[in-house]
Amino acid sequence: MGMMALCSGGCGYKAPSDSHRGGRLGNCPQCGAPMRGHTAGRAKGRYACPISGSLVTLGLGGVQLARAMRIAVENPDDPQRNLGPWEWDYLARANGLVFGPGCVVTGDVDPGRPNPRGWTRTILVPVPDADPATWFVNERLVYKKCRGCGAQVIANDDANLMATEWVPKRTRYTGNGWTGTRPVDMGPHKAGTYGCRACREGEQW
Repeated sequence: MGMMALCSGGCGYKAPSDSHRGGRLGNCPQCGAPMRGHTAGRAKGRYACPISGSLVTLGLGGVQLARAMRIAVENPDDPQRNLGPWEWDYLARANGLVFGPGCVVTGDVDPGRPNPRGWTRTILVPVPDADPATWFVNERLVYKKCRGCGAQVIANDDANLMATEWVPKRTRYTGNGWTGTRPVDMGPHKAGTYGCRACREGEQW
């Protein structure tokens, strides 16, 4: 299986790559900057990124901050590049927030990401005078198994914790690595156990 290659120049270009570990990934077809492996590193837990709104893995696309920072636009007067729609989403979601040391965010706004062409982009900048009481730091996500099908669900998500005794709304599920379907444990399951969305709400087609 290949990996995702990401432009190191900050233009946002990504593409699947079949290069093996240590192999040259070439240059970005949009800006010419060297491509780098987007998943280089070691997995050190999953986090909900407060900037992108997605799940990120520390060491595999997620970075951990060493000081308080906030989102900003770098080189806003550069006429050669406009912000992408995902960057406007980042600005809207993170507006006014200060992310403290230890917070894990998407590598798309990594303050150490090079910008050799000086393009306009969203980036994290230091906020040395920020009151520590205002810092936001996300915690590593903890996963539990759905009692119906065994799928991994986020344990600190209130939507996944069942408040009353429950029975899954589907009877079978399709898993990875095999063909066909397998039966769901219909229970009934006790209150305080976890259920994945498909078992809670039924299959969404």
